[in-house]
Amino acid sequence: MLTSAYNDPCLSDWIITPGHDELGKSMTSATSEMRALLDKAEAQGEITHHSTVKAMVTASSSTDRSVQLRDVTITVTRRTEPLPGTYMRRVPCGDSFDVGLYVDLDTLPVGLPVSYRYLQSSPQQAAARAEAAKTNAKDLSLPHTLSKDTYLSMVLTGRSLAHYTEWHATLTWWDGEAVRTTDIKNGTGPFRVSASASLAGTP
Repeated sequence: MLTSAYNDPCLSDWIITPGHDELGKSMTSATSEMRALLDKAEAQGEITHHSTVKAMVTASSSTDRSVQLRDVTITVTRRTEPLPGTYMRRVPCGDSFDVGLYVDLDTLPVGLPVSYRYLQSSPQQAAARAEAAKTNAKDLSLPHTLSKDTYLSMVLTGRSLAHYTEWHATLTWWDGEAVRTTDIKNGTGPFRVSASASLAGTP
């Protein structure tokens, strides 16, 4: 399984950490060089996703048997006041996906995994589901069976309009013999997203 934060100039607004305002001059075009700059700056904590962060996930079966994807849980691991910094708007060049799950992180408990099934039915997630309908061609549907040499690409979008939030996801799957889990992280760390102090509560 491949996972990463989607640091795309077309899909992300940003908070530029104090002391790194010069980055804003470079964050104005949708180029391959721009994507590399965003990857580096995000990894070093010089920028943080504003309001939403997209986790890109590709799962495939590498065995002779089919595997069944059974659940995705979202765990908020940290929540604080919004980060200070300069707001930088995305480059206007598109925002749509085929399969996805959109999550309002502000309503989730800290430290407890929350199941896909709850997220798809909870009244507290109604606004997030409405937002998903604007950007995803279809919602993630589980269980989902992957036969040999097939794959599923999906995007998990975490939104925070009031806080700085760190989170990760866990995929539960069955290989015909046992139920297993795989963590979905941003490299080795959490996905990070923040409202800004001056724009808290604003999508």
